[in-house]
Amino acid sequence: LQELAGQFLSVDMDGAWERILESVSQSDAAYDEMKRYIAACRIKSNTAHLQQVRDWLQRVLMLEEENLIATPAVIYELLTLSG
Repeated sequence: LQELAGQFLSVDMDGAWERILESVSQSDAAYDEMKRYIAACRIKSNTAHLQQVRDWLQRVLMLEEENLIATPAVIYELLTLSG
């Protein structure tokens, strides 16, 4: 997890989360950033930010289900990583 977290161990987590959300619709690379963000949250035992990620992932799953869209495997990977 330490290696995966990288720069997120020393940044403003609220600002980082906002930047990730802004980039999700533009690039699949945002999911890699989200993985690093989750890893940093877990290392820091930052349960509030982890819950924020889980809530967002749950909303994505609900929207995909409602719209009959296949869920990308990366979403399940992120859910697993977030605990």
